[in-house]
Amino acid sequence: MPISGILRERISCRSFLPQPVDPQILRKVLEDAQRAPSNKNGQPCHVFIASGETRIQLEAQLVDMAATSLQAVRGNGSDPNMQGDFPGRYVELDGVYKERQYGAARALYGALGVQRADMQGRVDAMLANWRFFGAPHVAFFAMDRRFGLMPAVDVGIYAQTLALLMAERGISSCMQGALGSFSAPVRMAFNVSDQLGILFGMSFGYSDTTAPVNRARTERASLADVVFIRD
Repeated sequence: MPISGILRERISCRSFLPQPVDPQILRKVLEDAQRAPSNKNGQPCHVFIASGETRIQLEAQLVDMAATSLQAVRGNGSDPNMQGDFPGRYVELDGVYKERQYGAARALYGALGVQRADMQGRVDAMLANWRFFGAPHVAFFAMDRRFGLMPAVDVGIYAQTLALLMAERGISSCMQGALGSFSAPVRMAFNVSDQLGILFGMSFGYSDTTAPVNRARTERASLADVVFIRD
């Protein structure tokens, strides 16, 4: 399928089959992703991929930390621990950006059958992030803590390239800012240098096409709203 077709068909998968990706296929995809564009060829992205027992242990630790943090958020309205390794990583959206966020939330909770007043259902939906939506693999994307905006852009370009290469081979994924919230278990699992910070993560594997949550669809802004061309 051409890239345009992949982009039309892809979703942020939120329910996966337990079937793992063949290690040789994964290695080939990762090798191809090394060709992703990078400003000044700095290649600032570091990737830590958890599968098997490491993934199971990380899920248990992260869900416990996230549940405690979400409880604090419900009590106080915020929890600085969720900022992860890069303070200020989360910026509250407003205006049209907030409207788009609400639209995505309505699509997701609608597919899950979670009503607005169902606070426990909403918490469970949030915790699913740290359960990696049942995916057999999860990738954490990191960069040097000293870096700012442009290297972070490079990390995003790399992650998108990797996701498209996976989709080309029928591997689904979900980009997750939430996976940058609590880095300690990831650091311990991979012996990550203190110099590196975890930005975000991505669960990946094969989609459970029968899961209601994977029927959720979000709208995209019109071309006129985001692209401006002058001759």
